[in-house]
Amino acid sequence: MLLSLLSVAYLDIALATDTVQADEIKAQTKAEQSTTKVSSAVKIGETRSQSMARLQADAIAKVYPHKMQESAAATVQVSNIPVLTFLGTSKVADASNALQVDSQSASKSVKLPSLADEPIEVIVDSSDPVKRATAIAAMINQLHMEGIDPEKIVPAYENGRYVIKLGDDQVIEFDQNVLLPDTTNNRQQDVLQAANRLRRLMGGAAPVNTVAGAPKPKKPTIAANLISRVARTDTGMASWYGPGFNGRQSASGEIFNQNALTAAHRTLPFGTKVKVTNVHNGQSVVVRINDRGPFSGGRIIDLSKAAAGAIGLIRSGVAPVKVEVLVRDALGR
Repeated sequence: MLLSLLSVAYLDIALATDTVQADEIKAQTKAEQSTTKVSSAVKIGETRSQSMARLQADAIAKVYPHKMQESAAATVQVSNIPVLTFLGTSKVADASNALQVDSQSASKSVKLPSLADEPIEVIVDSSDPVKRATAIAAMINQLHMEGIDPEKIVPAYENGRYVIKLGDDQVIEFDQNVLLPDTTNNRQQDVLQAANRLRRLMGGAAPVNTVAGAPKPKKPTIAANLISRVARTDTGMASWYGPGFNGRQSASGEIFNQNALTAAHRTLPFGTKVKVTNVHNGQSVVVRINDRGPFSGGRIIDLSKAAAGAIGLIRSGVAPVKVEVLVRDALGR
């Protein structure tokens, strides 16, 4: 009898123990599920942060506001190479405003905002050059991240306007307020060169030689029948400058803009255009002399930051170059 009672008591204790253990297991499982949810939420947050970081890392186009022809302007640079400049429709009111416009680009580019709240067509049609440039830069970044085929970037003339087609759906219109940063003063050539820069920078496609559908050029007049001739060639070391000088007055009286294709030279007249070629990599850029210098280190020319970027000079700081002084001559002379 005693043995039977002990057995019953032991069974009750075992059942109670099992119940407690079951409750503990349920509580632990619930806690683990809760922890898993929290952990999953953290991982989702981390993934989004990593995604945003990747998007920023993949962005190749930036916008730099500045002043050009006494008006507000903004230049789109792709991989630090100036590709498109957008001009404003109104002149900067006074010198203080001009300095303010230039100083915006002294240390950083314009942050590209989300365009979700404003239709891109509205921004592209805007008279504000910074808004327009921002929309185009955002478009370029998006197409780059989607892996656009650079062979589908083509210059064209359609419905009486010059455009650059980016794939099947997107276009950049070259109206009277858009030009190549180092403009050729020929809209057709500006469109062609800008398109070829995009083809190279967005995937290494070979350049094209013509603008599809472009009208045949008119018979040139004597005034327009000019070519660039190399009047003189120098070789030596080049350097670059920008930060710390951007927005200040240059020796020519012009406000220095580190994102324009300009340079300082000790003796060449202001306004002279020179072709600078990096001897190390063969890359060239045409710049306009608007400042004096350099005065140390045996260097022969001091390039703006944008010009230095165009020939791969930013990282090295200095490099051997060939400087060709260009003049305009009539054909046949």
